[in-house]
Amino acid sequence: MGSKTLCIFIFILIQTIAIAIAQAAGTPRTIEVLWRFNVLTDFPASAAHHGEFQVGDELLFKYLPGKHNVIEVDKNGFENCIVPPAAKALTSGEDRIKLTTPGTKWFICGIGPHCKDHAMKIQVDVKGPSNHKDIIVGYEYGWTKNYNYQPWANEQIFNVGDKLVFNYKKGKHNVIQVDETSYKQCIVPPKHEALTSGHDEVILKAPGGVGFISGIGKDCKKGMKFFINVGDNKPKPPVSKTGRKIVS
Repeated sequence: MGSKTLCIFIFILIQTIAIAIAQAAGTPRTIEVLWRFNVLTDFPASAAHHGEFQVGDELLFKYLPGKHNVIEVDKNGFENCIVPPAAKALTSGEDRIKLTTPGTKWFICGIGPHCKDHAMKIQVDVKGPSNHKDIIVGYEYGWTKNYNYQPWANEQIFNVGDKLVFNYKKGKHNVIQVDETSYKQCIVPPKHEALTSGHDEVILKAPGGVGFISGIGKDCKKGMKFFINVGDNKPKPPVSKTGRKIVS
């Protein structure tokens, strides 16, 4: 092995070890994205090199200013290359975007046909802090009819970043996120996105109340529903010996 090849090998090895150490320590990283045509094809290999994206990591989009821009969109905007009316385009050529919440993020170039014809778009799956839990809905019973899910839900503690996993036979049921009224009355909202894979994963992204139902036939009225309160995962104030919270 020549000295030049050995130096390259050692450099790559050091980079790989540094990435592994940073991930193990939960250290936020800056991940460079070469923002160019066909990045949709190139990015997965680069992402695999960096490993899982974590909350706190930062994406650095690099490109020639004036040629492209960066716009964060939803799943529909990503799939159909739609620029939202109120979109805020980043245009510096070295745009930094902090990944502050877990879940899937989508980014496109909004200039001309760059997204649609030249695959200038990427999807990033962001993993929450390691203390977040995967919660299997219904334990070993999964997501099915004639099971009372509310007592099950009442036994759990849900926090932002936790993931609900719905297991069921594909085609028999689905999963729809609803408000409290729709949960109580088994109402399928006019505008809804039903999950239908048979192994649906839902990351709890915000604190507060949220309900889930199956929108197929009479599934909901046969018990396929529950309502939960999601905590913000922030430390609780210390409690004094008298049982009262200490407020500073």
